[in-house]
Parts: sequence; structure tokens; C-alpha cells
Amino acid sequence: MILLIFAPAAVCGETIDLKLNGDSLSAKIEDAPIKQIVQKLQAKKTIWVKGTENLPETNLSVEFEGLDFREGLERILSSLNYCLIYGTEGKLAGVIILSNPGAKAGPSRNSKSSLREKSKKQSSKRSSKRKR
Repeated sequence: MILLIFAPAAVCGETIDLKLNGDSLSAKIEDAPIKQIVQKLQAKKTIWVKGTENLPETNLSVEFEGLDFREGLERILSSLNYCLIYGTEGKLAGVIILSNPGAKAGPSRNSKSSLREKSKKQSSKRSSKRKR
């Protein structure tokens, strides 16, 4: 007979321990989804976050103590493209997650094919004006 006992911490293996003391942030994060970490940060600091759909489905492990909130946030978001937005009083108001660096980007607005299409559309507009 084999008896298996699973402890919840051992099964999940994830830890998100965030402590906010004024503008100081301490974190002990082990194998936790970035989306959950960002949600907890947002709730603790009451900042807005846009572009959460760009957050990757990856886990993060990081540990630090007593960093300025901005520095701690930058350490947590270091693998992402993001922009910090400050309010009129110079305090952090929100974060925009721009993209997941691992994701494939679509064609850019200035790619050769899109420039050719614009050129074709413009020349067809000109020729239709001349026919009138």
C-alpha cells in the first residue's frame, strides 16, 4: 500500500508575499504567475494597470527587501516592455504593459507590404479623380 500526502504549498509551489511600508516594497515571490503578482501590486498600491492582456503566461521568482516602490516594481517587470505613468504630484499613477517581448509582433505600420498597399490605394484614388 502506497500513501501519498500532498501539502498545498508543495503542490502549488507558488508564493507571493508583498509588503508595502510607505513607499518601500519588499517581496518574496517564488514561481508565481506574473498576472497574479501585478494584480496584487495593483491592489496594494492602488495604481492602475493597462495592457494586462500583454502579460505573459510565465511564472516569476524574485526576492528583495526595502526597495523604493518604483525600483521594486521595475525589478518585477524587468522582463517586460512597460511604461510608468506619473500623476501631477509626481507620484506613480499607473503602469502600461506595452508588449510581451516573447510574443511575435505583427507587421509594422511601415513594413514594405503596407507601404505598397498605401501607394496602390493613393494611385487608384488619383486615377479615379482624373477620369471624372
